[in-house]
Amino acid sequence: MNALYRLLLVSCLLVSTVGLATAAAPAVPAEAKYPAAIHGTWFVRDAAGRAACRQLLRNRTEEKLKDATVISAQRWVDWSEGESSHATPVSVRRIAPGQWRFVEHFHLNDDDEFVVAKTSVKLVRPGVISETYEYRDSGATKTATRSLVRCR
Repeated sequence: MNALYRLLLVSCLLVSTVGLATAAAPAVPAEAKYPAAIHGTWFVRDAAGRAACRQLLRNRTEEKLKDATVISAQRWVDWSEGESSHATPVSVRRIAPGQWRFVEHFHLNDDDEFVVAKTSVKLVRPGVISETYEYRDSGATKTATRSLVRCR
């Protein structure tokens, strides 16, 4: 009886210890995703961008994505002259309604190597975003801004 009591006591302690360890384990962070409000195909907000959008809508081929920016939950792709660069989100932080700050892994020409980039996006109004990004050039940090319009 004493051995059975000890076995039962050890089993109870083991179960409660495992339960406590499981409850105390840190939560796994959610996978970073670009906000749904900016998903879609975008072009620079100028006459050339509007013309490229009209051409894409007439004939949706990869060739027509020249100078387009395509944003999905897990990827931000910039097409230029038939080549692409892409970013994947590492962290996404909402700054204010319609404004986000991203830390991304930026890949040039689908290489496995990447640099860490920081991008801020503001939804100016439905279908128009303003993108500000930081990059390194000759050892200096520089900032650039562009306005994009959704292609529909």
